Amino acid sequence: MIPPILHQTWKTDSVPARFQAYADSWKRHNPHWTVMLWSDRMLLEFVAEHYPDYLPMFCGYTNGVQRSDAARYMLLH
Repeated sequence: MIPPILHQTWKTDSVPARFQAYADSWKRHNPHWTVMLWSDRMLLEFVAEHYPDYLPMFCGYTNGVQRSDAARYMLLH
C-alpha cells in the first residue's frame, strides 16, 4: 500500500500567505494524510543524508526547480 503522505516543496520554511490557501486545501481534503513541507535547505539535508552519492549532481543543478524535481523522486523512493 502506498502511504498517504503528501510532499510539498517551497524555497523557504514558510509558504507566502497568497499561496497558503492552496497548501491548506490539500490538508482539508485529505485530513488523514501526513503533509510534509520541504524547504530547499531541508531537501539538501535529506539528499546529503540519504543519497550522498548524488549530492554533487544535486548541488550542480543551476536551477532550483531542477533540485526540487530530483528531490521529489528521492523522497518517494
